[in-house]
Amino acid sequence: MPYFVSDTLKLHYTDSLNHLTNQTSQETIITLHGMSESHLYWSLSGITQALIDAGYRVISMDMRGHGFTENSSSKKGYDVKTLAQDIDDLADHLGLEKFHLLTHATGGIVGFHYAFDHSNRLLSLMSTNTGPATYPSNKYADITDAEAVIPPLSELDAKRNTNLAKTFKGQLKGDLIQNAIKYADKSPFLNNMPKLKHADTAFAQYTACSYIGNPDNIADFVEAFYTSYDPHIKGLRNIQCPTLMLVGEYDHLFIKPAQQVAREVPNCQHVIMQGIGHMTAFEDPEQLIEILMSFLKIETMHAA
Repeated sequence: MPYFVSDTLKLHYTDSLNHLTNQTSQETIITLHGMSESHLYWSLSGITQALIDAGYRVISMDMRGHGFTENSSSKKGYDVKTLAQDIDDLADHLGLEKFHLLTHATGGIVGFHYAFDHSNRLLSLMSTNTGPATYPSNKYADITDAEAVIPPLSELDAKRNTNLAKTFKGQLKGDLIQNAIKYADKSPFLNNMPKLKHADTAFAQYTACSYIGNPDNIADFVEAFYTSYDPHIKGLRNIQCPTLMLVGEYDHLFIKPAQQVAREVPNCQHVIMQGIGHMTAFEDPEQLIEILMSFLKIETMHAA
C-alpha cells in the first residue's frame, strides 16, 4: 500500500497509475471521503473505475483519523486547516501541478477549505453532499454578508458533538456499523438507503467502506473537526475554479448549505439528485457517474 510519509504522518492513498499502463489522460483526480469512511467510498461504488475508464488518473486519500492513515504524534492534526494542507502536500509529493478534487461530506468540507486559498491549483472542484462550515447546520446557510459575525457553537450542538464522539470511543467497528444499519431510518446520513431496491448491496458497500480504521481515532476527529457554523463567505467567493455542487434531494442536512455554495462560488453548477439522500455513490452510482462525466466533459471543452 502506498503511503506519503511526513514526520509522524503516514498518509495512505491509492493511485490508479500504480496498476494501469494505459492511462490516456494527463489529468488527475484526487478524492476525499466522508466521516468514518475510507478511500473505498469511491472504488466500491464503481466511481473510481468509471473515471479510470474515461482516462483519468485517480488518487484516493484516507484522511487523518480514517482508513489506513496513521499518525504517531500526540498532535493528530484533525483540524480542517491541517487536513486541507495534506491535500497540497500529497499533490507536491506526487509532482502534480494541477488536479481535479472530488469530495464527499466531511471530505467536501476539507475540499472547500483547500479551495479557498488554492483554487488556482484545481482544474475543478466536485463536491457531493457537503457544505463549507465545519459544523454542518442550516443555521447560517442563508447568510450572504461576508462580514457577518458567526457565534460559537451553541451549548446544545457542542453537547451533540461530544455525544457523537462518545458513540465511537472504545467501541468495536463492527458493532458501530451494525447499529448504524439497524437504525438507518433515523440517521440523517443513511435514512434513504433502506428504501433502495438494492439496499443490501448499498449497505454491504457502506460496511466495507467504513470497516477500516480505529473508532477511537474517529472519536477524537469528531471533537476536533466539527467546531464552527461559519460558512466562510469570503472563501467561497474566492474559489475561481469550475465547481460542481451536488446534493441528494433527501439530504436535508446539506440542501441549504449546497444552495449557499451555489450562490457564492462564482463558477458553480448546482445539481440536486432526485430520489437520493446523503450517500449518493452507494445510492445511485450510475446517475452520479453520469453527472460527473458530463461536468468533466463540459470543463474540458471550456479549457480547450
